[in-house]
Order: sequence, then structure tokens, then C-alpha cells
Amino acid sequence: MIVNSSPYASFEERKQWVAEMVARITRKVRVPHPLLAEVKLLEEEVADLQSLALSFIAYSSSIPAATSASEILRRLETSQFKPKRNAHHLLIPLERRVSQMLHLMDFHQSSPGLEYPINVRVVHGKLSDDYDKKSYPTTTVHSDIWAGEPADTLQMIIPLMGNVQSNICQWYETDTECFELYLSNLSNYPSTLAGLGEVRAIPHTFEVGTLYFFDSALPHQTIRKEGGVRLSLDFRLRRLFPYADPKWVPRMRRERGAYDRYYLFPPEPYPYSSFEQKLDHEIEILEKLGFVEFAALRRREYP
Repeated sequence: MIVNSSPYASFEERKQWVAEMVARITRKVRVPHPLLAEVKLLEEEVADLQSLALSFIAYSSSIPAATSASEILRRLETSQFKPKRNAHHLLIPLERRVSQMLHLMDFHQSSPGLEYPINVRVVHGKLSDDYDKKSYPTTTVHSDIWAGEPADTLQMIIPLMGNVQSNICQWYETDTECFELYLSNLSNYPSTLAGLGEVRAIPHTFEVGTLYFFDSALPHQTIRKEGGVRLSLDFRLRRLFPYADPKWVPRMRRERGAYDRYYLFPPEPYPYSSFEQKLDHEIEILEKLGFVEFAALRRREYP
């Protein structure tokens, strides 16, 4: 078992960080738990994110661009969505809109890193019989840190449309003295939570157009009650400078490693019209700061 190092190792430190984040947001914020908060997005923000997400899904699934949202969701019910990660002409505009929204709520003030690409997630209400046999099934109560994500991450979920009430994310609180056990990297999610303290469901709403943000160590699972699909955006922020720890350099060499997905939080106004521009800017900053090896690895990512 390998434990991620982080100055946010204790429950109290993580609770304080989330509280400081909540305090900066000028909009009304609901806090169901010290490590979980939710804020309602503006109607125009939701509409823009829905449009951008549907465009990406249609392109990835070879569905005509003029297809209605309801028809796209209907087709997704009977197919497995396979996102095209190299569709930067659609992923860059999506990041631009998400970044603009997060800047308005001051998330950038304490989050130097943002995951790219923003994950457009299609959650099916009915799963294949062998789903729970896969590595890290989301239907199991888990911490994403168990799957190898950095311990300093804050997760964000935005339900956008579809069968949201029947495909929910449920969060849990656990005994404080057992909290540090949720900061470990595991080869798979444990089949039993014995020894990890009592977990209790946190009462909350799960609604379209609400941004849910929570500490990555907070236990959670996807609960699927019936058929249909839920479309949402899932992504993470980094609390620490994403290139500060050189021990993650070997991880970046993997083709789809977890740690190569974290970039510097984009400035505002958003300056990139292409992935190449994003890389150019990232490499320029890394070289100025002396992170030469990271800059060399980023150079490999040009299309």
C-alpha cells in the first residue's frame, strides 16, 4: 500500500481547505458535509455546457451534429460511449467554458492545476453482468485516491441531463480516525470496507445544473436504480502545483497515466484556440520554472 504525500493529509486540514473554497464563492452554496459542497449554476452556464458536451458525444459516436438531445440520449442507452480523447477542437472550447465558470467562482485562487480533458461521462442505469468484475468499479463505495489519483485533488461533478435521479452519486461520511485510510493507493477497490470505519450516507440532492465539489478522499459510489442514461461532466482540481513532485514523472511516461492529465489552471481570459497553443504555453512556463523533464514529456503530446 502506497500512501500519497500531501500537506492535506488530515481530516481537519482538508475540511479547512474546502471551507476556505466555499467562503470565496459569492453564490449561494449548500454544504451537506465539511468535505462536500454544492452550488447551482446559472442557466446560461448549464445551456452552454450541455451544448458542448452533446457536440463532443455526437462527434465521438459518429452521430449527425443536428441530432436532437433526446435522440442522442436514446441512442446512448443501447451503446457504449467511447470518447475520442484527441478531439481537441471540441475539448478546448469545453475547457474554456468550464474555466471561465470556475474563475467567476474564484476556484483558481487556491487550485493551481486543472484536469484536461474535462471528462464527458455517460452513466448507464443498467450495466452489463460483468461490470463489477472490472478494476475500480464506480458502483463500489470508494475513494478515487485508491485508484491512483493524486491525494491533493478536489473532484467536481456536474449532472447535465438524462435520467439523473436514477443514476446518482452517493457520498458517505466515515469515522475521522479512519479517514487517513482513504488516502492510500490500492491495486483495486476492496471487496469489503471492514477496518475502514463505519460509512454513513450523507443526505443530499442530485440535480441537473448543480456543481458538486468534494475532497477526493471522501467515500462515494454511483448508484444505478434503473435504465436510462445520465450525462455529466466529471473533472478534478489540484490543490498543489501539478509539477511540484518529481516522483510523478515516471507516471507521466505511461500512455494514459493518471498524472499526465493535470495541467496548470488556465488563465482568464482563456487564451487557447487549440491544444497546440495550450501545450506551447504549458511548456514555456515549465521551462522558465526549471521543470525541464516535465517540459520534455509534454513535448511528446503534440498531435
